[in-house]
Amino acid sequence: MTQSKQRKEDSYGLVKLFQENIPGDFLSILETGIKAIIEAELNNRVGAQPYERSEERKTYRNGIRLRKKELTTSMGKVTIGIPKLRKAVFIQSF
Repeated sequence: MTQSKQRKEDSYGLVKLFQENIPGDFLSILETGIKAIIEAELNNRVGAQPYERSEERKTYRNGIRLRKKELTTSMGKVTIGIPKLRKAVFIQSF
């Protein structure tokens, strides 16, 4: 129990350090990282990269929808676009 409390306090300290040194930049880095994770998950689900012709392709991309609620972090709010697919459903892992 004490160990998890210590980790939480360490994480809070790290976030505070980022906020003080690079407040706006870290939020954009976080947003870029989340988008990269979503894109990797999507490529795995589709079976191909964007514009790639592949025999393993299962479906096609069909635009992006914005999440109903912004992702709220201790650094601020992040707007995330969730990809849509033509013949399948994409649900991100987080």
